[in-house]
Amino acid sequence: MSLIAYRFPDAKLLPFSDPVGMGKAYEILSWFATNLHVAIAQIWRTERFTDDDGIKESLKASGVRNFERALAAFNDMGAAGGPFLLGERFSIADGLAPVAARWMKRLPIEPTQFPAFKALVACVEGRAAYARALERESANAQ
Repeated sequence: MSLIAYRFPDAKLLPFSDPVGMGKAYEILSWFATNLHVAIAQIWRTERFTDDDGIKESLKASGVRNFERALAAFNDMGAAGGPFLLGERFSIADGLAPVAARWMKRLPIEPTQFPAFKALVACVEGRAAYARALERESANAQ
């Protein structure tokens, strides 16, 4: 994702002139990869963790709990600043919220317990650029 921000610096998808903001952006991106992705892998890619069929259901259940805890942390991040994770301006880190929301819909997790996360997702999904990206993705899938 940061490749896109560097490739198109005028879009200001990362706060290049703000070292603290850059650190926060990379913290969020790293957190997403090491928490939400790992929990999802536990659920949908159990073979990455074990080949013992007797353990896989327990691993999946643990993954759902881990994903729910990660969503709670994501919710806290969303409640901390402005409408976006880094404050008032959209960044590449915000693009992760709709991805997590799509995953959440496939799991037995009650979304109402994450109001700040839900607001962040709505804010990102309400952007014209998001609608254009979905349109392009749909066109490419056909």
